[in-house]
Amino acid sequence: MNGLALMTRLRKHTTITGILFFSICAVLVLSHYITMSSAWTQDEIIVPVGDIPIIDGIQDAAWNKANVTKSGEIDIINLKAMINSSYLFILVEIQATNHDDDEYIKLLLSNSSDFEDEDFIDAKLIQTRNFSKADNRSYIITDQVYYEGEYISDNQTNFVGAANISAGNKYSYYEFSIPFASVNNDTLNDTSIVLGNTFALKVEFGIHKEDQSPTSVERTEELLITLEKKEGGGNGDIEEFPLNLKILSYVMFSITGVAFIVIAVITFQSRSKI
Repeated sequence: MNGLALMTRLRKHTTITGILFFSICAVLVLSHYITMSSAWTQDEIIVPVGDIPIIDGIQDAAWNKANVTKSGEIDIINLKAMINSSYLFILVEIQATNHDDDEYIKLLLSNSSDFEDEDFIDAKLIQTRNFSKADNRSYIITDQVYYEGEYISDNQTNFVGAANISAGNKYSYYEFSIPFASVNNDTLNDTSIVLGNTFALKVEFGIHKEDQSPTSVERTEELLITLEKKEGGGNGDIEEFPLNLKILSYVMFSITGVAFIVIAVITFQSRSKI
């Protein structure tokens, strides 16, 4: 083989190697983007009918019937949800063992499946005090409403909430009992929760010391929840793994991209042989 032929073959191999290298890099970057942009392991869940939990900040056996999703962006947040005929129950688990005395959880609720900032008209806040100290741990619950770009206190609180730290795993738990529209007379400031409808929510977690601005604030992306409703009013089947069209579109896009890369490499090789 003469020197010219050898140099030509080396250039072909170098070009193919470069294409494959940049293709792999592109797939890795895309995979990273998908992970970071998907805030929940399931960003759409069916909320099943379950038992009534005791709202005390302790995860009791009633929550075994709830549907659960985990934050994909903030890996330490688990959210469980279930309903009965009049209330939406939500449990937020923070999988951390070092706790600040002034942690808080805020549920941001939309009145529909829309999720622009102004759509989250309602907020349910559980603010802790002395949270790391079991002997004098306390919390405050506050209903808030979205007004001119910020959340301000509502004139009445229409939910029940509690916060506690597990004596076992040391995780913190925040429980919410939120009334449906049928038992809530504040239709102006609160989300109008109705069976069978879909609502968007977000979870905000941070530290808010008295007379100071909140710090270390993290907020999940939107989660869509559909309140289960069976014809006739009974308990229907729970859809454990609902079809996630966003993830499906990412997968199809990735497959198409890889196929295009393979075709490009084969075409380049074919032309090189001519």
